[in-house]
Amino acid sequence: HYFPSYVEFSFPAYEEYLEMNHQFADGMERNLRPGDTVWIHDYQLLPLAGLLRSRFPELTIGLFLHISYPSYEIFRHLPGDWQVSLLKGMLGADLIGFQTSEYASLFRNCVRLTLNAEEDGEIIGFDNRLITTGTFPVGIEYPLINGAEETPSMLQATADFSQRFKGQKIVFTIDSLDYTKGILHRIDACVYFL
Repeated sequence: HYFPSYVEFSFPAYEEYLEMNHQFADGMERNLRPGDTVWIHDYQLLPLAGLLRSRFPELTIGLFLHISYPSYEIFRHLPGDWQVSLLKGMLGADLIGFQTSEYASLFRNCVRLTLNAEEDGEIIGFDNRLITTGTFPVGIEYPLINGAEETPSMLQATADFSQRFKGQKIVFTIDSLDYTKGILHRIDACVYFL
């Protein structure tokens, strides 16, 4: 998330990360059959596609990242063998999806510069395979939340909350409690506003 100052390089932690992915692959292996489709989500499982590909070459594997992908300038801060290991793991997938075309482009650039892989548009050629990258924006289900404030349970919760804090100013927001989403800045903005 472009906060390199928060990064702590821990070789034991990285080894545990890899071991966890091996355990995940071991657990999945018992349930997979040739020709199955596997869909992997997010950074916790970056090596998993490569691990599964080595055990089940005929699987169809998709990988989707729900987070931003760093530029090469940020990615290369990782120790060299970590860079290679993570990218090769990801390239075990047949399709790698990103939230934005920029993230997909940054990933392809990292693969090209780190692994010297060939790239043709959204296609990466690596290890005698073609891997497709794509952009698949994810958002909220607007119809699900539109009008939610008018449901009986929400009206009751609002009345209870208003009664509990009667005479006080109330700021209500729905946010991800994640520093990468700027939550601390939003809280500071509310304080400043009030």
